[in-house]
Amino acid sequence: MNLLSDRLKSSPIAVRAVPFAVFLALTAAQAWFGESGRYWFYFLKTVVGAWMIWEVRPLIPEMRWAFSVP
Repeated sequence: MNLLSDRLKSSPIAVRAVPFAVFLALTAAQAWFGESGRYWFYFLKTVVGAWMIWEVRPLIPEMRWAFSVP
């Protein structure tokens, strides 16, 4: 996992594109699990998507929270 983490840190395009590609792949694979499995896979896809956002959040500057008073 260190290799993937290092590649994501070194490439601003990869840190944005890889999570999206994983989410798209999971969306495409969702049809393989039948009618009832589709809903469980959707839940899994949501959890994986949230985890990926949490992991890349420190690497993407525009995802950092900033509060200011106007």
